[in-house]
Amino acid sequence: MSAETFPLRLELLGMGRLVGPDSLSVPLERKGAALLAYLALEGPTPRSLLAGLLWPEVGEEGARNNLRQRLYRLRRLGVGLAVVQREFLALDDRLEVDLKQFVEEVGRGKYEEALSRKGVLLAYEYDDLPEFGEWLLRARGRLERLRHQARLGAMIRLERAGQYAGALALAEAWVEEDPLSEEAHRQVMRLCYLLGDRARALAAYHRCQEILRRELGLSPFPATVALARAIDKGLLEGDARRLGIFFWVFPRP
Repeated sequence: MSAETFPLRLELLGMGRLVGPDSLSVPLERKGAALLAYLALEGPTPRSLLAGLLWPEVGEEGARNNLRQRLYRLRRLGVGLAVVQREFLALDDRLEVDLKQFVEEVGRGKYEEALSRKGVLLAYEYDDLPEFGEWLLRARGRLERLRHQARLGAMIRLERAGQYAGALALAEAWVEEDPLSEEAHRQVMRLCYLLGDRARALAAYHRCQEILRRELGLSPFPATVALARAIDKGLLEGDARRLGIFFWVFPRP
């Protein structure tokens, strides 16, 4: 893939790859993907910092030489890289990056579009790069909080429009992604109740009970138990009926 095919699309959610206008893709090796992900989230970054993060096992001169070689390979693939103030590297603004688009979509309230983007950031192993590995854990945590914000935002929007079935579909997908999240189970229970299916709501509670017992040896939180009792007695009313017996909380990115 040459520079003539620019602009490319860079995908970093999952295994990194470059996708051209012809939809042909080129997989990225893990350090090249790591470099591009760091630039996508952190913006202009000193060469020395990137070299130290990705090649900690060699000296400064060797690390910078490895970085130069990696940049050469990426440019040969057509990746747009800009030099800022000589020592700083950045991604070309014209390069489409799924990671940046996800962050922007959540910030603009385009929750459905954001949720359509699947995959964990950089699905590679980086055990040999401790500092980069720590950064990656923090970055994944930030993206997971944004995904949570998008999910809740989309569910609230659907519920306010009376589209309970659509909100329930998102809640059930949430349970599949994170079966240990009682918040997710409570949303499934509440939305089933709002759809008039009390039996299904209580079945969701029993599923939550079983998962927690089997995986953690624990019982549900009091809030989950109280919600199940209210559903069983048909007493879910008022604010609890609309928003559950807990407040919606948007985590900070």
